[in-house]
Order: sequence, then structure tokens, then C-alpha cells
Amino acid sequence: SNHTCDIVYDDRSDRFSETNNPEKNPGAERAKKIYSVLSKRNKGNVNVPHFAEVPVEFLPDILSSIREYSEYHLREGDAPKKDDSDVEAVSIVYEILRRWDKALTVFESLSNCKTR
Repeated sequence: SNHTCDIVYDDRSDRFSETNNPEKNPGAERAKKIYSVLSKRNKGNVNVPHFAEVPVEFLPDILSSIREYSEYHLREGDAPKKDDSDVEAVSIVYEILRRWDKALTVFESLSNCKTR
């Protein structure tokens, strides 16, 4: 998907319609959609189950992605406006780190063993 389409629901016809807007910034639109999902899940503290099978080694990439996606509205060009319903990135990071607190201790111990 190029993430430049808009889907609109028409009450009168009870149908959805799709329009493509090639002037949108695909990267910023994709980031906004991903961050919107993370924000909505964070409000109910339900992001964690979606990361249950993700190895702890991916944690740095996940945290970096959250920061990157949270800045979707700062991108150059026709970046979308910040959604008022978005939560702060630190809230999502905190929620995800709570899941990995014990795993991080084990991972840190294993990392220390390799350097000895």
C-alpha cells in the first residue's frame, strides 16, 4: 500500500469510497497510521500482547521506531497534522518496557558474560 489514499464512509449510501491523493507524503502517512494504532492501544494498555512473541533483541529497533513514528507530523513536505488523540511517545515506551523488565535483566546478564 502506498498510504496516500483516503477512505471515507458515506452515511447516505452506506458505503465506503476510496480516493487517492498523490500529493500526500507516503512515509509520513504510514508513520501516522502506525502511531495512531499504537496510541489507541496504549490508552487501554493493550500494546503489550501484540509484542508477546517479539524477541528482546528487537527492543532497540522497536523503541527507535516509536520515536520515529511519533514525529510523523514533523516530516518535510506534505506531512499530516498531529492527531489530537495521539499519546506521548514516552507513554508507549513505558508500556512496552514494563513487559520486558525481567527479560532485560537476563539479556543484560548474558551481554556481560560475553564481554568477560
